[in-house]
Amino acid sequence: MAALQKPISGDYTIEEYLALEAASDRRHEFWYGEIFALSGGTRAHARIGTNVVGECYRQLLDKEYRPISENGAVKNTLAPRPDWPLFVYPDATVVCDEPVYESIKGIDVLVNPTLVVEVISPTSAVRDIGDKFTIYTSNPAIRHYLLIESETVRVTHWFRNDSGT
Repeated sequence: MAALQKPISGDYTIEEYLALEAASDRRHEFWYGEIFALSGGTRAHARIGTNVVGECYRQLLDKEYRPISENGAVKNTLAPRPDWPLFVYPDATVVCDEPVYESIKGIDVLVNPTLVVEVISPTSAVRDIGDKFTIYTSNPAIRHYLLIESETVRVTHWFRNDSGT
């Protein structure tokens, strides 16, 4: 799944990152000028992510919601900053009705997730709880942000209420 590894190196531009991402068969995230290759993570991380997608699929089979695995990028709807990514890769997402994608430099990015799930590992915790929380909660389409820890038994569920907070 999507555990962050050590950065490839620093001082990349967003354009350099997008060129690498478009040409690569691996996924990467761009943070503060550094490009991080996303690894397969631990077996526990992978098992949790697979179980989440499978359970979402089972629970939503006859509904208008669709689970999407961790291979899909989600758009960062915040104002562009040179130190933040244009999109991120959650471990799982769920969309209501039809998924809407936007092409960013040739990469299809999901715009309208309803639920975003991150499986937290020691190497991804700071971003999942910090910057990704800010990115995900700024997107009004996202109603639920689920954080599942891979090394302890803990789940945190953030949700947007009817007033939007």
